[in-house]
Amino acid sequence: MERVRFEDIVTRVNTKEDRFNTDKIYYVGGEHIESNDIKVHQRGIIKGSTIGPMFYCGFKAGDVLFVTRNPHLRKCALVDFDGICSEKTFVLGTKDSSRLLQEYLPLIMQNDDFWAYCEENKSGGVNFFVNWSTLANYEFELPSLDEQRVLADKLWAAYEVKESYKNLLAQTDKLLHAQFEKMFGNLLTNSLNLPTQKMSEVAPEIPSSKEQSGQVWQLNLDMIESKSGKIISKVYIDKDDVSSSTTAFDATNVLYSKLRPNLNKVVVPDESGYCTTELLPLKPNAKLLDRVFLATLLRNEEFVQWAINHSAGTKMPRVSLSAFREFRIIVPPMEKQLEFVRIAEQAEQTKASLNKGIEAIEAVIRSLIAEGTTKV
Repeated sequence: MERVRFEDIVTRVNTKEDRFNTDKIYYVGGEHIESNDIKVHQRGIIKGSTIGPMFYCGFKAGDVLFVTRNPHLRKCALVDFDGICSEKTFVLGTKDSSRLLQEYLPLIMQNDDFWAYCEENKSGGVNFFVNWSTLANYEFELPSLDEQRVLADKLWAAYEVKESYKNLLAQTDKLLHAQFEKMFGNLLTNSLNLPTQKMSEVAPEIPSSKEQSGQVWQLNLDMIESKSGKIISKVYIDKDDVSSSTTAFDATNVLYSKLRPNLNKVVVPDESGYCTTELLPLKPNAKLLDRVFLATLLRNEEFVQWAINHSAGTKMPRVSLSAFREFRIIVPPMEKQLEFVRIAEQAEQTKASLNKGIEAIEAVIRSLIAEGTTKV
């Protein structure tokens, strides 16, 4: 391996673009780059956008974008389209392709040692950042060109497999949504003219009245996975330590998050506990509405969009409780509800298998990245 400094092999591309007069179509902001990912998947359209005057840096397909703000977020990825970005995002490329392969650069910059260096040497107070001189002085050992090619080929092959698994996940969700519409029509327009009732009538907010003691489950929003409603971690505390600003729930409730409905957090609890008051403990009428089916309705993308449109607040929007209680929810025959629940459960099993595959591939990717460079 060859010991190098970052600036010895990497150049900061300084292509200037006028956002009002450019043939580029797309822009990339920090919000478009996912943490720990090695490829940019999202983008915005320049025309009609509200991007500010600092968006004057041009990039081309194959460049690597490094978000200098908040290095703990680990945002650095290769882009496969042309566009512009803010000057707070560095556009990077190889200085000499006979020493550094462009496709190998993300392995260097997504390495744990690289991010540790950025954290140790960041500047600023409240809004931390990494400047170019700091980045330029990062030292590491660079493998030979042949070794780079082998590692890069393995990495990008594994990444493509991971992306194919993610696409299958998305397709599974689309198929399930299509099945829902086939059986029940559009949730908002009630296109099949199914019976409806107000949410407050068929699934009122009724906390649990069961006495709980000893170690009890305490649930907050950070413990809930978006969309799936899976519990990321269960925390148990002594009943005497439970905050007064919580609500009791049990296994007859469905918990719906009224805060930031775009995150789509709905839980079907399997035991009793206490939750933040941002979670509404709905108690569906068991004769009219299956509990899992209700959760499916609340996760439905049409309902999520309805909730977003009926929320107030900018940074932390909340669903209007009065609108939520008045929402007329479809009440199909129970046998149809249970039929769909069975289909949804099968889809979840498929998604669980795909997620296990993704986790295994991510472990391979992390291993390849760790193998790629060693900080000196």
